[in-house]
Amino acid sequence: MRHVQRSRAAFLVCLAAWVADGLAEWDLVWNDEFSGTSIDTSQWTHEENCDGGGNQEKQCYTASSDNSFVSNGVLTIKAMPATGQSLPYSSARLISKNKGDWTYGKFEARMKLP
Repeated sequence: MRHVQRSRAAFLVCLAAWVADGLAEWDLVWNDEFSGTSIDTSQWTHEENCDGGGNQEKQCYTASSDNSFVSNGVLTIKAMPATGQSLPYSSARLISKNKGDWTYGKFEARMKLP
C-alpha cells in the first residue's frame, strides 16, 4: 500500500455574510495552519477504530504518531502495514466534530496527495 501524505494542509472555514449590494463577504470562523509541533487537540480528534471507514477499507484508524503528525507546518497522515490488529494496515482519521461545527460556509484546503 502506498503511503498517503497530505502536506501543507491548511483548513479554513468562512461563513457568508451577505451585504446590501448582493456580493458575498466572508468572515473566517475556524482554521488550522498546523504551525505547531503537534496536532491541536482543541480542534481535532483522532477517530480510533477498525471498522473499515464505512466502506470496507482494510485499515484501522489509530492515534499513533506513526500515522499522523505535524512537522514544519505540514500535517502528515500515513497509511502503513500493521500487525497485531484485525486489519492489515493502520492509518489516521482526524475529525473536527463538536470542535468546529457549522451549517453553511466556504471551505478551503491546501493539500498534496500522492
